[in-house]
Amino acid sequence: MFFKKREIVELLQTMRDNFWTIEMIRDSKLKKVYVRYHDILRNKCLFYIGIYLSTVVSFFVGPLLSEGEVLSYECYRPPWLTYHQLLCVVNICGTTITLFTLIPVDMLFMSVITLTTMQFLLLNEELQNVVQDEIEGKDVERTIRRCIRHHSFLLNYMRRINEVFSMRLVLFFGIILITMCLEMYRSTCPDSDWKTFAESILYTTSGLYEFLSCYCFPVQFLINQADKVSEIIYQTNWYKSRYRGQSAFFMILLGQKGVKIAAGGVVNIDFATGLSTVKTMVSYCMFLKSIDID
Repeated sequence: MFFKKREIVELLQTMRDNFWTIEMIRDSKLKKVYVRYHDILRNKCLFYIGIYLSTVVSFFVGPLLSEGEVLSYECYRPPWLTYHQLLCVVNICGTTITLFTLIPVDMLFMSVITLTTMQFLLLNEELQNVVQDEIEGKDVERTIRRCIRHHSFLLNYMRRINEVFSMRLVLFFGIILITMCLEMYRSTCPDSDWKTFAESILYTTSGLYEFLSCYCFPVQFLINQADKVSEIIYQTNWYKSRYRGQSAFFMILLGQKGVKIAAGGVVNIDFATGLSTVKTMVSYCMFLKSIDID
């Protein structure tokens, strides 16, 4: 992501300049939904940080409670370093690498996707108001045109999100799948002790939570809100109105493109992919066990 620094800054600046804010919302109920989405995002980030900190503490404390001089990671032991000094160096290096690489990207992606989902929700509510009011005139046409501009902007914004995060998602998807498969295999090996089993289960659970909560679930919620646009605009009876007809028809055509986040432009990131990942992990683990038995 370091090489995408300029694109990320532009992405955030575009969000700041073009996203609808709470000051633009007139409906009090919708304002509560807007605030609730931001509260959910903040709580998810805090919960994620809490899990990360608990994992860091376990990596520090676990070796101290074990018998013998056990390290959090297997590595070369210089003779001029004592056990406790090496343990601190290993844990600090591991914590620093994850703290400044993995965690920020996860939270950045989850935040961008969640805030974009909120924009599609606001757009749908604005269109829903047009449906419920059933009024005619240039005000309706002005509202629909404003929604078309914002919808077109959001579709273009989604394309830019794909360009920024696509390669990173490929690397993450490959690493998380391979490592979790191996960890599941470790936990089911006949010669694994309780400590190995606990470490493998903890790693697999943390990896699945990261993949599902930071990537699959937010993207799926985004897709669900984006798919509602064409459905709602069709309910405006655009074909009966000379003010709504052309603008609404154009918006329906835009909605047919669909919205997706694809790793490398190949693997779609959504809830179905999350379930397929779990299925692949279990299948590959069973395959490794069958080879081991043979």
